[in-house]
Amino acid sequence: MSFHPSLGERASSNLPHHAFLDCPTGLVEYSFADNRFHWSDGLYRIYGYERGDVVPSMEMALAHIEPEDRETVQAYWDHVSSHGGPSSIYISIRDRKDRQHKLLLTADYILDGSTPVGVWGSVADITQSIHTDRHQLATEAVAASARKIGTTSSKPRASSWEKPGSARTEHTSS
Repeated sequence: MSFHPSLGERASSNLPHHAFLDCPTGLVEYSFADNRFHWSDGLYRIYGYERGDVVPSMEMALAHIEPEDRETVQAYWDHVSSHGGPSSIYISIRDRKDRQHKLLLTADYILDGSTPVGVWGSVADITQSIHTDRHQLATEAVAASARKIGTTSSKPRASSWEKPGSARTEHTSS
């Protein structure tokens, strides 16, 4: 394990640090009093907007969420809004240019003393991290396969589709 100062936590030394550093993040706050959402500039960018392009709302956010996730996300938000958290959910969205993003949302109450007055959430776009991890796993699998092939017999093997007596099978004449 090694400490990476910009992460603020311990990170495994065998993971590519750029996978963590390239995760766009954003914040959302929802006020119970005025029924309004407030997004950080980073959250607007994750959805493919700039501040002022749209007015954030649950309906607008749900329209970007993959259809199969919408009911779950609404139920999650309803639960956090009525019971607090902390709580997290993994969701897929399509930004305004129809690019898919994999997001991790963590949310909890905003408290005034001990009274809930809203919900805040932190959003991490882990799309690039997932891509990097999958690429690394695929590369490792190919390398392991190559090592395995290199340690097996050097004699050519018949393919599984080759049957004895077929045109590709060696014959000896008597």
